[in-house]
Amino acid sequence: MEYKMKSIKYKLYLIVLLFVFINNSAVSQPAGNSVLTNAQVMKLNGCTRLIISFSFPVQYLTHVPTIKGNELRVQISPVAVSSADKIAANSDESIQLLDDTDVGIKYISYDGEFSLNRPFIVVTFENEVYFKVESGKDFRSLVIDIANKKFDSCK
Repeated sequence: MEYKMKSIKYKLYLIVLLFVFINNSAVSQPAGNSVLTNAQVMKLNGCTRLIISFSFPVQYLTHVPTIKGNELRVQISPVAVSSADKIAANSDESIQLLDDTDVGIKYISYDGEFSLNRPFIVVTFENEVYFKVESGKDFRSLVIDIANKKFDSCK
């Protein structure tokens, strides 16, 4: 009799553990729910540097317009996208910054629904500005230098 009670308690214990494990697995968020992980704005030597960070490695391809405008479209290519990030990589999202610099960044958007798996980052400004774009050294970011007048370097 005592053996049966221990056996039943043991089975109940396993069932409770299994239930807790399954319940926690179902509630947890997937890793790939956002492409844009961070955007930093910093003032440097007469210009503003915008660093946009991604949840997966990207390669900078090109941007338009090339020198100045009130909207900047940067074409990127995802380098390695995990299965968890695939849905986010093929969707759209945007972020709005509290921009206390003089270049007036209105918002940043990611357009992942563009054809041929070549998404765009779109940065919209309040006024026409000059810019330079390059890939971040970590391959998970874009570095955009911005100024109200023509400049050589932000460094």
